[in-house]
Amino acid sequence: MEQSSPQLTPETPNGSNASINSIAQRPETVKGEEPDSLQRQLAAGDDLGLAEGLGRVDVMNGWQRREAGSAQQNKTPHIYLQADSRTYSPQQLFEHELFHSVVAANKGLWSDIVDHLYQTHTQEEIVRMVDAYVQAYDGCYGTEEADAEKYLEEIFADVYAEMQRGGGQQRAARELAGETAQRFAGDIENARQNRAGIENRNGPGTRLAFSDVRIPSYEELIQKDPVTIVDIPSPEKGKSYAQQRTEFKESAKESGFYNEPVINKDTQQLCFVVPSTLTHIYSNIGSEQLGVAKSIKDLVEAAVLTHGETDKHNVASGVYTLFAAARENGSIRPVKIKVKEYNS
Repeated sequence: MEQSSPQLTPETPNGSNASINSIAQRPETVKGEEPDSLQRQLAAGDDLGLAEGLGRVDVMNGWQRREAGSAQQNKTPHIYLQADSRTYSPQQLFEHELFHSVVAANKGLWSDIVDHLYQTHTQEEIVRMVDAYVQAYDGCYGTEEADAEKYLEEIFADVYAEMQRGGGQQRAARELAGETAQRFAGDIENARQNRAGIENRNGPGTRLAFSDVRIPSYEELIQKDPVTIVDIPSPEKGKSYAQQRTEFKESAKESGFYNEPVINKDTQQLCFVVPSTLTHIYSNIGSEQLGVAKSIKDLVEAAVLTHGETDKHNVASGVYTLFAAARENGSIRPVKIKVKEYNS
């Protein structure tokens, strides 16, 4: 949600949370962005509203706020964008509101993000983050401790959309959120693609997920085609294992390794490799883990689903086990892959 400076409206009673739609006609093009190109990034059936000038007016606690973007979660998610914002591009506004839409539909994922933030930052740092965005949003969500997560969500939405809101304090807040945002970038994209990408590939109304895939019986597993064996590279000579791990982690971050999903051929599901994937791989003993990390996308693509279970922490909607086969120097060994799925 992005607003201009609030204006007190005497005719609006205090405590009102009414929303006033003011959607103008849908323009053909929006600053070079075709509306249909934005619509295609949403799930089938989700609504995108574009307006020239004021997109929406929300009234919160007696303050009338002009919004350049808004995301609503009703039976059908709606995203509204101001087409001619002088501050942000339509794509930035879209990405910001899409983040809100994704986390609203994936409460467990948002809980994971917040928990990680609190585990990796001091209370003082988080207070500074929240205070900066209380200022940026004129305290529109309230100023009680219970309101903090609403401002944290705005911070992460800005990071996701690469919005440069506010001044130095707001920039510092986004920088503090950066490591956690990177840590969960793949999970956010996974949740987003489960709504949009899979539907675009398989047709409108398709909502595929691992939870929709039947776990095969032993008899069904042994009747499948042989698992594709993935050749993995051997460790580099002349470099320590620690150096090779560090170098690959850095190259993965810089090359966009985490940004593109892998389609698992056995289930046709989109899977994202995230930074914690490499952390888990490297926690295992043995030099072959170096090659597994470098080949993890190929292994995920070739892996076969064998098992599904509920998340014991009740955060993910499901945890699924797949097995792949890796070959190094002629030796073949199984690779067990755990996939966490976040769905509404």
